[in-house]
Amino acid sequence: MTETTAPSQLPTANPYAGLTFAPGDSASAWDLACATAMASAPYQQQPLQTPATGAAIDCARQVALADVGSRAARGVAALTQEVTQFGAIAGSTGRCQVPTTVVNSEAPSVASAETCAELAKSPESVRLPSTVAAQGLCGQRVVPAAASPGDLVFWSYSDNAPTRAGVALGPEQIVTVDPGTGQVVEESMPTGSDVRVKRVLEGAS
Repeated sequence: MTETTAPSQLPTANPYAGLTFAPGDSASAWDLACATAMASAPYQQQPLQTPATGAAIDCARQVALADVGSRAARGVAALTQEVTQFGAIAGSTGRCQVPTTVVNSEAPSVASAETCAELAKSPESVRLPSTVAAQGLCGQRVVPAAASPGDLVFWSYSDNAPTRAGVALGPEQIVTVDPGTGQVVEESMPTGSDVRVKRVLEGAS
């Protein structure tokens, strides 16, 4: 007789979201910051191994490339918000309407979420937080070789939070904002152990 064991069920929610420290614990500032981030971080499965396809992905590429050469008055976090929101709309409607002024506008025109826990995946939009550090907690990790247009790329970490971000055009190129000039540029995918690729747009993979 062969004994079989049922496979364990993977959690669908972050099991550490309620992590707290007792008053007597000697928690460091890093421990406290990590626990705070855990409250809104999505549960991470194994990194995705395949590229995504579909209308949302195609539109994300078009929107990101349309911004190249313009000045990102509101920085790279606004660029990533714009690309994901317009990509999500295209995924729902099948139509890609490339904006002409969103990333250049001084006034916010893309709705923000406060944390990844509020990341709205609906037929109308995908709302990202308004800072690179908060956006870095969103989405599902992807191996860099499977990076697809619209995937978010984070690197140059400080205090466990990314300080740089961009939008993948594929596994080799990204669109980002040059920190010196404020211009939206296309450049090679960053390399190094701290590069993280995250997928927030729904697509076929």
